[in-house]
Amino acid sequence: MVRKIRKKFKQPICYTFYQAATKQNKLVQLLKEVIREVHRTGLVIVATISDQGRSNEGAIKILNAETREYCIRQSKLYKDDFYEVEVDDERLQIVHLFDVPHLIKCLRNNLLTKDLKFTINGVQRTAKWEHIIQLYSADSAIPDSKMLPRLSDKHVIPEKITKMKVKCATQVFSHRVSAIMSFLATQNIIDSDAVETATLLLFFDKLFDSMNGSFDKVVDGKIYRTAVKTNSVHHQLWEESLPILSSMKFVGKNMKTVSVPTLRNWMVTIRGFQYL
Repeated sequence: MVRKIRKKFKQPICYTFYQAATKQNKLVQLLKEVIREVHRTGLVIVATISDQGRSNEGAIKILNAETREYCIRQSKLYKDDFYEVEVDDERLQIVHLFDVPHLIKCLRNNLLTKDLKFTINGVQRTAKWEHIIQLYSADSAIPDSKMLPRLSDKHVIPEKITKMKVKCATQVFSHRVSAIMSFLATQNIIDSDAVETATLLLFFDKLFDSMNGSFDKVVDGKIYRTAVKTNSVHHQLWEESLPILSSMKFVGKNMKTVSVPTLRNWMVTIRGFQYL
C-alpha cells in the first residue's frame, strides 16, 4: 500500500497469495519490484513500514546487508540507517520503520509476563504489570466513582485482554493512568514501587504520541501528538529516549534476561524518524 506523508491518501498496489508465510528472499524481490514501479510513476518513496513479523525483519536485514556490502565496495560509510534499491540509473535511499501501534501492543504483551527494568537519570527502575492490576482493582472498588472509567477487564486482566486492539494498550500507557498510579503509590494505597511503573507508562505515552501524531495544533495538552517539524519538541524527546530504551531489558519470572526484539525496533524506528 502506498500512503502519502502530508495528505490523507492511501492506495493498495500489490497483492500476493501464499500457502504459508512469505519467504524472506521472495519478500525482498517483491519489495524491490514494488519500489521500482512506484518510483517510475513519479512518487518519491522515503520509507517503508511493516510489523515485526519474522519475514519482514529478515527481509529488511537482507536489504541492509546488501547496502552495507555495496557501501564497503564504494568506500562509503554505512550505519544501517537506511537501505538502497537500484532503480534504472540511480540508487534510492529508503528508511524502514516499524509500525508504532504494533510496537506498543508487543511491548504490552511482553510486560504481561515479564518485568521491565530500565534506567532514567541514572536511576534503575522496574515496571511490573501487577502494579497496573493493583491500580485497576483499587479504582474499581467504588464503581460509580472511577478515576479511570476507560479501563476495563479487556485492558488489564491478562486472560481477558483484547490483544489486537491498539486502544487497549494505549489507554493503559497513558498520561492519566500514569498520574493516578503515581498518586496512589505515594499514598500507599497501592504498592509504593508502582511509581516506577507509572514512569514507564508516561515515557511510552509521550513516545507513542511523538511517532503517531498528525495534528497541526496541540489538543488536550498533548504536545507530542502534533506533526513533526524542523524545530518541534519531538527531536529532543527522541534523542533523550534512545539511551533509556537501550537500558531496557525484560526479566522473566526466573530472573533471567529475555531478549525481546520490540525494544530494539523502537530504537530502529526512532533513528529512522531522525534520519528522515
